[in-house]
This record gives sequence, structure tokens and C-alpha cells, in this order.
Amino acid sequence: MSEMKGTGKKQAVEKKPVKKQAIREQNDKKQVIKEQAGMKQGLFTPPALMDNYLGSAIDHNQIARSNKGNDRIEVISAQYDENAKWILADKQILSWIMKYTVPEYGETAIDEIFQCIEAVHVSEIPISPGRGETKWTNTRHNKHAGEAVTGIGTESSIPGEGKALYDIRFEALLPDAREGQGEMRLPSQLVINVEAQKAPYPGYDLTTRGIFYCARMLSDQMGRIVTGDNYDLLNKVTSIWICMNAPDKNANTITRYRIRQENVVGRYKGKARYDLLLVMMVRIPKPGREDKAHHKPTKLHRLLTVLFNQSNVEETKRVLKTEYQIETTIEIEGRLKNMCNLAEGHYLNGFEKGVESQREEIKATRKELRQQRQKTKREHQRAIEAETRANTAETRAATAETRANTAETRATAAEARIRDMEAEIINLKKQCGLI
Repeated sequence: MSEMKGTGKKQAVEKKPVKKQAIREQNDKKQVIKEQAGMKQGLFTPPALMDNYLGSAIDHNQIARSNKGNDRIEVISAQYDENAKWILADKQILSWIMKYTVPEYGETAIDEIFQCIEAVHVSEIPISPGRGETKWTNTRHNKHAGEAVTGIGTESSIPGEGKALYDIRFEALLPDAREGQGEMRLPSQLVINVEAQKAPYPGYDLTTRGIFYCARMLSDQMGRIVTGDNYDLLNKVTSIWICMNAPDKNANTITRYRIRQENVVGRYKGKARYDLLLVMMVRIPKPGREDKAHHKPTKLHRLLTVLFNQSNVEETKRVLKTEYQIETTIEIEGRLKNMCNLAEGHYLNGFEKGVESQREEIKATRKELRQQRQKTKREHQRAIEAETRANTAETRAATAETRANTAETRATAAEARIRDMEAEIINLKKQCGLI
């Protein structure tokens, strides 16, 4: 009986996993039906298109594990930057950025610029320039309006030179080359890098870093695009920096840095292709200080300010739709909400304000200490001066007393001489019989 009971228990234990597996399969079927219904209504983004979005959603556990305030700010800033990067990587957003920063597209319509952007692959792809090979990983092909650019690679690696990471990097056809107009000359593409920079003064010159990024994008074309010594095949490179939190005096500005020809002696009449490097700095104001900027915003500044300084996602969607004809996809909306939650909701601004408040308190304390130290120093100086004056007065009093004692001694001696003289006079009178 005991064996039968034991066998029965064993069989019962073995049946449980089978039951759980059946439940899981049933739930999976329900989920598939729900997803298919959602896709038909346009309310659901397939998992294949949401991998990158879900991968960079707010990681509350990572934030909670960061005990120190500075560590938390670094984690939150990294998550904020990740969402900002993917918003900028949307081809609709990139088209507006290119129109206002890349001269070749200044007179081109936005929808035409959209069509010029090529190489739609996911970012964070390592490239080994000089070896003639490019590795593609974690790729995605999104043919919807909110198509993201992940370019020809976001990590450039050259042996012995370390690594340079790019936020966004892609290729774009020149308008004439795409339309087949004008003289077809090689090359017909641009290599463009877009960087989102939250700190306007990171401790070094951002322009220098932009030039370095351009140099990397030129050098890693060797062996992939340029073979042998045919440098005429080099594509022009452009590095565009979206600088947030700019001070009022620099907000709403766009600055261009490029190579230009200068005749030092004589006038050179030949042709030279030197315009291969361009660095653009686009600066937007701090949140809440848009009306304090010294310069009027362009339409690009307005777009970037709405994306990164606006806390109301619905208002952002409205502006994107009405003013820029940008369709807000589920991914963009989700990332906008993430940034709002990180920046204003309850994390980034709260920690930054806390740190800023602590900095202000430290500044106030240091100021108070300086004032107290100066006051103490003045009081100490006054005490020393008073002590010096007291010592001087005491010295003078001692000198006066010494002089008085000397005078008294002299007076006593004079009195003694006077008495001696009087006695001598009396003796003389007695001798003369006058007394």
C-alpha cells in the first residue's frame, strides 16, 4: 500500500508541469490573437519593431540599485540620452536637422530629404576601418513613417587609436544624385553623424571633439570606399551636435566650422576638393528659459525645443503633427514619455535640483565661512592693534613714571644741596661775627 501511495504521489507530481505548460500555450495563443487584432487596428507595434524601444525603457531597478546621488544621476542621464538618441534617429526628425545644418539640403524639400537618407540599420555597430569589412548586428528594417536610422556603424575602431562612439551615423544621397539631375560626379553621398549633448560645457571643447569625429569618419572610409590611393572617392563627412541647456547668450544659435581655401601668395586658379569636413553646433535653451534666449529660434530650434523641453507629450504630438507634419509613432511617443518621466517626472530633474540645491547650500556656507573668517580676521587685527596701543601706552606710562622718579630724585638732591648751602652760610656769618 505504501508503494502504491508513493507511486500515486509521484504521478501526481509529474502531472503538474504538463498542466502549467498547457496553460502557458493557451495564454500564448490568446496573446497572438490580441497582437494580430491590435496590428489590424494600428494600436500595436510588433515585437520585432519594439525590441530597441523596450530595451531602453526606464530601468527602475537599475536606478534603485544606485545608492549614491551622483551614481543615480549618471544612470538616469544614460537612460535619458538613450531615448533622446532614438528620437533624433527618426528619419522625419533627421530630415529637418539636415535641412537647417547641411548646406547641400538647404533648398531641398523635407520629403525629398527623407528619401535621400540611406543605410537603415540599427546603431551601436562596430566598424573596423582599413580592413574592408563591416559587421552588422541587431539590424532592423522599419518601413513605417517613423523609420529610424541606424546607419553604417556607430562605433569606429582603429587599431592603436582606441574607440569613438557615435550616437547616430548614416549615409545620405546628394539631392542631384538621387534625382539624376546635373553632372554625376563621384562621390554622390555624405556621411553624417548626429550627437545629442546634454552638458554644454563637459570640460573640453565640443568643436574639437566634432572635428575628431569627422577625422575618424574620413579615415575609416579607407579600405571600404577608397581603394588604393584614389582619395577622390572620399565622401564628405558632417558631424552635427545638438547641444541642450545652452546659456541664454548662446541659445538658439547655429555655428558652422569647415575648411576653406585661402590664397597666401598669388591666386590659385585650379580646382581642389577640400570641403570634406563640416562640424555644426545647434544650441537650444534650458527648459523654462526659452523666452530668455538672446536670439530668436529657427524652425529647427522650435522642433528640438518641443522634443526635449516640453513636458506635455500630447502637446508635443500636436506641434509635430500641425507644424512639422511629423507622424508620432508608438515608439517615438513611448520614448517621449520616458524622457518626460526621467527629466521632469520624478528622477532626473529631482536629483539635479537636489544636487543644485546642495551646491547652492555649499556656496552659501562657503560664503558665510569666508565672511566669518574675514570678520574674525578683522577682529583679530583690531585686537592686535588694541593690544599694541595698550602696550605703547603702558610703555609711555612706565617712561613717564621713570621720568617722574628721576625728577623726584633730582629735586631731593637739590633740596639737600640747598640745605648744605644754608648751613655753610650760617657758619660763615658766625665766623664773621654777624651772628
